[in-house]
Amino acid sequence: MVIITKSVQLSAAKKKCASAFSKQTGFTLLNVLVSLAVCLFLSGTLSPILHLFLSGRTDNGGIDSREHHIAVQQIMNECKQAETVEPADGGRALTCRKTGGEEVRFEIYHTMIRKRVNGKGHVPILHNAASLTADVKNGLILVGITSVTGKKKQTAIPVYSSLKGD
Repeated sequence: MVIITKSVQLSAAKKKCASAFSKQTGFTLLNVLVSLAVCLFLSGTLSPILHLFLSGRTDNGGIDSREHHIAVQQIMNECKQAETVEPADGGRALTCRKTGGEEVRFEIYHTMIRKRVNGKGHVPILHNAASLTADVKNGLILVGITSVTGKKKQTAIPVYSSLKGD
């Protein structure tokens, strides 16, 4: 008997503190705001994740466009500081000579472009590169980089110094 009376008392207590939304048949403003918050959270977190996985920046060993941009910026900075800039090894490397006698060289090493200063050191500039071509024409340094997948990217760097070339 004691158990029955307790359950009756609990159900009576539940009826007294019933929710204000219990007799509503439509959506309330609170329901709409909660749904909107959930949708905004999901769209805000899923969009960058899907973009990361579905974007075509690299393609199995290709050169990432951001890495290519940074590599070109590094080459451009060295060339603008140099007194003379000239292609080396038949256009397969680029040599920049500064006023202090320092020589900076960009060349292909295995599947990367590396930077060497005075024939020493090994600073990787760009990975997944199959070939590098360099040429100097009309005050422009033409740098062509081919990825291991065969995609070629050509960049023209303007330099206003004494360049040796055509």
